[in-house]
Amino acid sequence: MVDSTALGALTIAVLLEGSVILGLLVSILSEDRRFWPPGNVSWKFWYYWGGSAITFAALAVVGYLDAGSFVFTTRLWDWIGTVLLVLGTGFAGWSGYLFRTRESFGLAGELHTGGPYRYSRNPQYVGMVGIFTGIALIVNATLLFVGFLPVFVWLWLLPRAEEPWLRDQFGEEYEAYRESVPRFLGIRSLK
Repeated sequence: MVDSTALGALTIAVLLEGSVILGLLVSILSEDRRFWPPGNVSWKFWYYWGGSAITFAALAVVGYLDAGSFVFTTRLWDWIGTVLLVLGTGFAGWSGYLFRTRESFGLAGELHTGGPYRYSRNPQYVGMVGIFTGIALIVNATLLFVGFLPVFVWLWLLPRAEEPWLRDQFGEEYEAYRESVPRFLGIRSLK
């Protein structure tokens, strides 16, 4: 039986995820109505980060209350999840360390092309995919898997919303970087 508190927390998370995904789609389709990145501290900044905080707090409640409800019964999935969590945290942490807080929050800053940014234009997002996948495997919660699906869509859309803004901010320097480094990870990452 599904815990009603977990279901309520999942509903809150999915509604907020949907609103952020909608904002990202608007950003992608209309540069004049850009939601992300906000570029400065405004209602968009507070909506995005406040919504993110509430979403992930709600998903933490879901994971806690629904832990162990999925189909993984072997310890192998715990090990795979742990490896993904550690690698994702390391990659996201390395890239976050090189980025200033302002830039991580979608505010204007510098173009970074060194460190993990030599392998991926979005190493923080790549790391987050590893983190969320690792957590999902370790916690083994049906409702958490459901709640994380929109997160993966969200992470897939974020760079698509950022790229026109980055092009506006950095011009040809960004274009040259975009041509030489993949959006996430790929064959060009190995060169």
